[in-house]
Amino acid sequence: MNQFSSWVDYYLLTGAMAGQLIGLVFVALSVGTRLETTDVADQRTWIVPIFVQFGAVVVVAMLFVAPGLSDVVMSLGLCLVSAFALIYAVLVGLQMRRQHATRAPIGAADWLFGLWIPIVGYASLFEGGNMVFGGQGAAYDVVALAVAVLLLVGIRNAWTLAMWMLLNRRGV
Repeated sequence: MNQFSSWVDYYLLTGAMAGQLIGLVFVALSVGTRLETTDVADQRTWIVPIFVQFGAVVVVAMLFVAPGLSDVVMSLGLCLVSAFALIYAVLVGLQMRRQHATRAPIGAADWLFGLWIPIVGYASLFEGGNMVFGGQGAAYDVVALAVAVLLLVGIRNAWTLAMWMLLNRRGV
């Protein structure tokens, strides 16, 4: 029995939650087809990151419940997922900066939850992957915390998106 097998229940729960929330966001987006904006930059800045946050949680959960993975494979998977997400978060930050400079200012809460907290979550996930490779005992706690951060920030951002969609429908 490897070290991460004791975390299986946690990842079954968080992975299932993230998967269901991905589905709910798709439903919300299909209901909100009467939105005023069809700007691809808006979608890349505010919608896609929610899927990346929930998707990272799902992939990490899949790594933890997959039978027989070694610490090296677990570490590699965690580092790859977090590296991809970190790169994407930097691109989102650049897009946010462009929107802030050329359109309405972006509020502090949107910077915090849309960029900085996800970056901390992805960086923690990356560090957790490095700790798994190094055999450090706290590695699984760091990964669990990073997953919780990404799940909670994804929920907050999905809620903010839903409220924005409600307030920006045509004919309202």
